[in-house]
Amino acid sequence: MSTSDKIFSIIIPTFNSERTLRMCLDSIINQSIDKKSIEILIVDGGSTDKTIKIANSYNCTILKNPYVQPEYAKYIGLINSK
Repeated sequence: MSTSDKIFSIIIPTFNSERTLRMCLDSIINQSIDKKSIEILIVDGGSTDKTIKIANSYNCTILKNPYVQPEYAKYIGLINSK
């Protein structure tokens, strides 16, 4: 399955989310759906903790949210989803 064949795009707005992000991502990857059909987009509002490092360890696509608000993060994720 190629990148353009993704079925699910999961958009996660983040800002200093190191305490909860790993649990969120584990929950997603432990679903019974084929992992190749999922893309996970982390839209970060400028985290200064380990949020980005955690997202990278799960091979997430990381996008920047210059406006920090989660509503804008969802929009950024939507326009960048496959």
